[in-house]
Amino acid sequence: MSSSSQAPPYGPAVHYSSKHLFFYGYELQLHEARLQNWYPASFTDPKIPGVRFQTGEHYIMYRKAVIMGDISTAEKILNAATPKEAGKLGREVKNYDGDKWKGAVDEVAETCNYLKCIQVEECRQALLDSGDRILAEASPVDRNWGIGFRGDEAEGKEDEWGRNILGKALMKVRDRLRKEGIQ
Repeated sequence: MSSSSQAPPYGPAVHYSSKHLFFYGYELQLHEARLQNWYPASFTDPKIPGVRFQTGEHYIMYRKAVIMGDISTAEKILNAATPKEAGKLGREVKNYDGDKWKGAVDEVAETCNYLKCIQVEECRQALLDSGDRILAEASPVDRNWGIGFRGDEAEGKEDEWGRNILGKALMKVRDRLRKEGIQ
């Protein structure tokens, strides 16, 4: 197989099994890309008046900075041109406390995705279209937000997965939307 025809090192962007939906990357033409934090879906948080977030990544990194009391970096995150830049700024938050963030990150991820899905129909539809599958961000290099495996290699290795913060938050949001009758 020539190098030009090999699968990308991160695996397929989307991989379905009977029980799982593995997703990674945000190729805009893919319906499932709407599940990603980097997907360009603008939304607001009623608890943060006057602020519009360009992506879920902007929201999460902004909240991280605010939780750590770094308002200067929070403002820079809001003005970041791309989710990549917002993420980079999020890694530069001053007074970062890993235990504090670990205690807050699940709520932040869930709130982010709930707000995104109730305000952006295409994101809500992508989530509801996942049915009852277990959702997993199939980043082979991220064991916090993802599972630490490519999607086409993760099946049957659930005991070895990383935290899958994003996938778990999305499943909670999916359940909440259904309970609230939001379609």
